[in-house]
Amino acid sequence: MKILFAITLSFFFVIPLQGQKKTMKHLYGDKGKDISPMLSPTTQLTELVNKLNLVAGIKAGVILNKNMTFGGLYNFTIKDQQIPKLKGNGSMGMKWGGFLFEYTLWPLQDVHLTLPFSAGIGQLNLTDTISVPGQRTTESPSFIFAEPGLALEFNIWKYAKLDIGGGYRYTNNATDLFKAYDLSGFSFNASLKFGLFNYEETIRERERMKVLKELRNKQKMELRNEKLIQERNDKLTEKIYGSKKKKTRKRK
Repeated sequence: MKILFAITLSFFFVIPLQGQKKTMKHLYGDKGKDISPMLSPTTQLTELVNKLNLVAGIKAGVILNKNMTFGGLYNFTIKDQQIPKLKGNGSMGMKWGGFLFEYTLWPLQDVHLTLPFSAGIGQLNLTDTISVPGQRTTESPSFIFAEPGLALEFNIWKYAKLDIGGGYRYTNNATDLFKAYDLSGFSFNASLKFGLFNYEETIRERERMKVLKELRNKQKMELRNEKLIQERNDKLTEKIYGSKKKKTRKRK
């Protein structure tokens, strides 16, 4: 009876362990999904020489472990603006690009925070068609920039996210006329981020692993209790037989 009980108990204990091995293997096989390519068209409204400008751009990179993005970006003003008279004549546009790092907080939540940071090199496009009638002169001074930001991110689909946020662009002086305070300014951003996110499966897998872990712990406790009961029974049996032997010896 004891042997039959032990075989039955071991059967129920081994089956979940085999299921656990399969689940772990599945998790390990899915580990590649923790590296996802990302492509994100962006639009932003930003300050440039005390005026608001509409900017288009693109971001690309890879997302590691669902919360760290490494890549690059490129932005450009959609339309040139008139240069203020104090700065000269003609029109101006701007483009800038560089590396991108972004850290995401609580990426498995439907709505969460991201902390983007970018830095690199930019260039002004200055065009003068007024100073000398009939003649067009251009100038392209460069500058460096750094832009930290903060955004709300929405998991709208397993292949897409929506980002809405803002940041502040810091630059150095581009020319004697276009200083850092002319090119620096706040920006308000919106972007669609495309990639292989698949976070719903990750959440289900974690819940499955949690249930399996609780079941395994419960089985361990049952086995431990069973072992304690068996030890108590053995001691009690030994005690009873020991006392009977002593009585038999006394009679002899």
